[in-house]
Amino acid sequence: MRFSHVVAGIVLGFFGVTSAAAQTQAVVGKYYESVGFQGECDQTSICTVRFLPNPVQSVILITRVQCQVSSTGPVFRATLQAHISDQTSVPLKVVALGAVDSIQTSQNSYAANINAETAMLLGIGRFPRVRVVTVGVTVNLSCSISGIVVP
Repeated sequence: MRFSHVVAGIVLGFFGVTSAAAQTQAVVGKYYESVGFQGECDQTSICTVRFLPNPVQSVILITRVQCQVSSTGPVFRATLQAHISDQTSVPLKVVALGAVDSIQTSQNSYAANINAETAMLLGIGRFPRVRVVTVGVTVNLSCSISGIVVP
């Protein structure tokens, strides 16, 4: 997959084109990037972006997570996770991305940006996810993860 597909996914996300779980990824040389969008998570305490599995026959070191969050209430924390399959609910690894500072933009409207450096190894065929925690609010979430392929 080409880097232009990732850029197209980011552009579509910024213009409000979302689906229940749109995903795209690219590996260019040793660099890896994956973009995921999660449409509305209605009245739940957890909202998750699921990414496509590790596409290479090598481990990937995920070094950065970036997300844009809009919600009807504050978002409290975010985690990066690795799962053995897209269907599993229990992660193999969890890395905290720190507290999330939500800013109230209007009544019942909040925004947050997550821009976290991290160091999580993603095994061959493993599925990364980013999860945010709220208290029973509606959330729209788009994230990208990036890193390098470990030889």
